[in-house]
Amino acid sequence: MTSTKPYCIAKRAVWEAYQQVKANRGAAGIDDETIALFALINLYLHRKRLAGLAA
Repeated sequence: MTSTKPYCIAKRAVWEAYQQVKANRGAAGIDDETIALFALINLYLHRKRLAGLAA
């Protein structure tokens, strides 16, 4: 199986980063994006995939 990603990011690393942001109560970082905005954007981008899981 080939990957379209040029690098691999472990799910654990993503989870730990999310937990750090959550512990910071979702305060905006250097990019001025809050955790709430991040969640909203990702929900919007992945809504079709999520809808398919609910079916």
